[in-house]
Amino acid sequence: MNSQNAFLRPLPTTSTHIFSLIEETLDYYYKDLNNEQCLEHLMYWLEHYPKLDFEWVDMILDLGNYEQIPIETVLKFADSVYSINPEYYLSRYEFIEGRILDHAFHVNDLSLIRKRLEILKKNPVKGIETVVSDTLYRLIYFGFYELALEFSKVAWKPLCESEELWGYPEFLFAYTIYLHKLEEQFLQDKKSKSSWNAFVNEIVDYGFEKDKERLDVVYQSLFSEINPENINQLTDKQDFKLVSLNIHFMKYMKKKYDIPFMLSGLWFNIIDTQKLIGREMNFFIPFTKLDKHITERYDNFMGSNRIELFGKMWGLHYVYEFLNNYNFISGEEYELMKENIAFLKFEFMKAFSSNLWELSFIYSWPETENVYITLPEKEFFEKTFTMNYQNAQNHFQTIRIDITGCERIEAEILADKKSRDDYVEPPFYSGDQPYVKEEPDVGRNDPCPCGSGKKYKKCCMNIN
Repeated sequence: MNSQNAFLRPLPTTSTHIFSLIEETLDYYYKDLNNEQCLEHLMYWLEHYPKLDFEWVDMILDLGNYEQIPIETVLKFADSVYSINPEYYLSRYEFIEGRILDHAFHVNDLSLIRKRLEILKKNPVKGIETVVSDTLYRLIYFGFYELALEFSKVAWKPLCESEELWGYPEFLFAYTIYLHKLEEQFLQDKKSKSSWNAFVNEIVDYGFEKDKERLDVVYQSLFSEINPENINQLTDKQDFKLVSLNIHFMKYMKKKYDIPFMLSGLWFNIIDTQKLIGREMNFFIPFTKLDKHITERYDNFMGSNRIELFGKMWGLHYVYEFLNNYNFISGEEYELMKENIAFLKFEFMKAFSSNLWELSFIYSWPETENVYITLPEKEFFEKTFTMNYQNAQNHFQTIRIDITGCERIEAEILADKKSRDDYVEPPFYSGDQPYVKEEPDVGRNDPCPCGSGKKYKKCCMNIN
């Protein structure tokens, strides 16, 4: 099998004959063919030998490396496998569908997004840790709210009932539905107790507890004007202050920017914890504490929540605009927080420079005058779609991003490092440029620098 034509000769018709060629075939696949050619050959096999053992397809679907393969080839392969054996494909789709959806969101192909969603809906359990949750965040961040709601309504139940998964994998989907229905209540011309009771019964069906005290806080916050004193007087039980504040924030974003609850609720979610702001709701968060809080939530192993976390973090400046408007933070602290958030955004962009194309949704979000960072044009982000890691790194180095407050934050980072028990002072010299002494060395026979007129060896050398 030294040529592509030779490989396409008539194949054996039995599994026994096929597997007798396994070593030769695998060598051919991994040594002589690139990934695109592998897909083309497998499509040939599937077309001419539909009863072929699907273990041969496994070795391609398990690669998860489709970035360099033309999208037309990937689509054709995925549709071929699905049409021949839908059950098999639905058990193995996560990586290849992830590649297709990457392309669909990148080119804003809504019809392709809809088509691939139908695959995910048929078995959301299989892709929950890779493509399923990621796709819901994308739908929300890119503004496809109706699709996000439709997807959530289909996916939440099989996720909830699955015995393969642990924890609450359905929560994001149920929460999206809850926020949408809460917004519907808010937008009603007249508040109705019967309508509210129907809402409560409905969210219980989605797994939310019928906690009367908590629901009373939600109801009062939804249908009353914000009053900081009333919020501060709420009991600390179950973070009721934050529950109320979150609802008032979502109302604020809906009224001012027409942002739906299902998006603004995610933005507030990133700081919605007493561990971060304390019982007294101190919303000024030093940069190092904020950075640690967000970094701890990042999946360093798989990077599976990169888009989720970036979107939540990028919306923080809206949260602080709201907090400042209602005096939950002082003007001085607000300015410092804007600097902290801007610096954090830059650090995220630098860390994810090879994936900036995934994050271009930020250009569709409302602009405000409260962002202390100057961004490049959207095209700069989108160009990284076709770049490898090193080229993307070089690409990122070509721009200048102005950020306010860098010196203060860098000093804070250094002070935090020095305060740790495991801190080690850096070596005397570190950096890209050679070290140059402030004064040149004095030779033994040179005049002594003390000005005595004697040679250095007969004067201060022994003292030094």
